[in-house]
Amino acid sequence: MIKNLKKSQFFVCGIESHICVHQTVYQLIKNGFEVHIAEDAISSRKEANFKLGISRMTSYGAVLSCVETGLFELLKCTRDLRFKQIQALIK
Repeated sequence: MIKNLKKSQFFVCGIESHICVHQTVYQLIKNGFEVHIAEDAISSRKEANFKLGISRMTSYGAVLSCVETGLFELLKCTRDLRFKQIQALIK
């Protein structure tokens, strides 16, 4: 189903970096997708598990990012009509 979306990049966030998020990211990368992970929108119950999950995902080639960076990269430029709306949400 994901291949039918005709997308090459994914921006991932979620709960349990070392389990659910990790497995999703691993499968996406294994299937040839570029994956960016929003480190500030991923969690685990224990900090050690969070760090382990992030470390494993980046070792596979996932790119570390954050929500704010991801949102503005999706817009591409400040001329996008949604720029001010996103900016207001962030502030």
